[in-house]
Amino acid sequence: MQTIALLNKLIGSNKELPIESRLFNGISLFSSLAMLILCLSIFIYGNNNLALGLLTSSLIFASSYYLSFKRGNTLYSQLVFVLSVSFTAYLSFSYFKGISSPGFYGLIIGFFVAQLCAPNQRWKLIYYLFFTLLGVYFIFLKSEEITALHFIYFIGYLLFTAVLYFGLSLLMAGYRSMADKASAEGEELKHSNKLIQEQLQEMRALNEQKDRLFSIIGHDLRNPLNAIEGFMSVLEQDEISPDTQKELQKELLKLTRGSRTLLDNLLEWSRREDKAYTIEGVSIKEIADRVNDTMESLAKAKKISIHILVNNQDPKVLADKQVLELTLRNLISNAIKFSPQNGWVKLRSYEFQDSIHIEIEDNGLGMEKRQLERLFTKGREITKGTANEKGVGLGLLLCQEFIQKMKGEIIVRSALNKGSCFTIILPKENQ
Repeated sequence: MQTIALLNKLIGSNKELPIESRLFNGISLFSSLAMLILCLSIFIYGNNNLALGLLTSSLIFASSYYLSFKRGNTLYSQLVFVLSVSFTAYLSFSYFKGISSPGFYGLIIGFFVAQLCAPNQRWKLIYYLFFTLLGVYFIFLKSEEITALHFIYFIGYLLFTAVLYFGLSLLMAGYRSMADKASAEGEELKHSNKLIQEQLQEMRALNEQKDRLFSIIGHDLRNPLNAIEGFMSVLEQDEISPDTQKELQKELLKLTRGSRTLLDNLLEWSRREDKAYTIEGVSIKEIADRVNDTMESLAKAKKISIHILVNNQDPKVLADKQVLELTLRNLISNAIKFSPQNGWVKLRSYEFQDSIHIEIEDNGLGMEKRQLERLFTKGREITKGTANEKGVGLGLLLCQEFIQKMKGEIIVRSALNKGSCFTIILPKENQ
């Protein structure tokens, strides 16, 4: 692992650079070190001029490595590399004076590297022509005499470089095709993963909303059930008069019907496959009366009067019927919760050019500025009602989300000990 880490540090990692760049960086660095070691060896041997030339070659190879790895300049680094190979071959042919010079093999290695790491097909051809001319120069022009062996070497050189040229072209084309395919598959995989993550977040959001919804629904159901239990307890008493018994039965029937309506609405909501909102023209009066039937017993227990100040002739609002009912029920439930005995809650609506404002006002505890600022946040402090009623602390946040999804908004005005007024603003149905 340490060797791989060191190698990645010296020539780049797979994540940072393609294999051609890493290969070129490694060969440039190795060539620079090899020339330096050879320079020191020849210097010790006593050939100062050749040692100086090899030192120059080492520095040129090092420059090629620097330009490629540190600066990321691929083309210039390759040109410097080819220059260094040419210069090293020149030194070798000049020193050994013949085609048996090691520089001849250096040319072939240089040609191989240049072909392998060339940025495109045009530069492959340029390098091929350049190294062919170098072969002509070193095999024929640098030789003192030309023999049949020189032609054999040259033909072999041409054939070998031609095989490398076409072979590497096909090999790199195949590699790049596979790399492009792998890259495309990787992008597709990233896209699929992104979609999965988005769907996962959406599912989490829906699950979170479901949990909050059930918390509020449980709270809403508990109120009429508690009232029913209380009425049933009174009915068990033998001393109640027939008139009182009839009145209690009437209240029980109203509570039962209200609870049944609430459950029917929830079942209809849960059966929706896409959970999309059904936006239609909704009568505020119709929704308000149903909410009043559900909340009336809760209000009577605290001697609070609910005033529904809307009528059937009022314009309809564009909303989802079940969602609007749930929102109004929550807001009226909160108003009752924070209102004192003998208080009142008013529901009224105002028509504007393109919208309807539905107000739920009470004369309860009210709120100070700091409470108003944190009213629609998850981290707000949950306060008890005037009769120590408990809450889940999620109703207002969910109501806001519901109204926003119906292209509306909720605004609040309140003063401490003077009550609160929640205003729902929704689009008006076009007549």
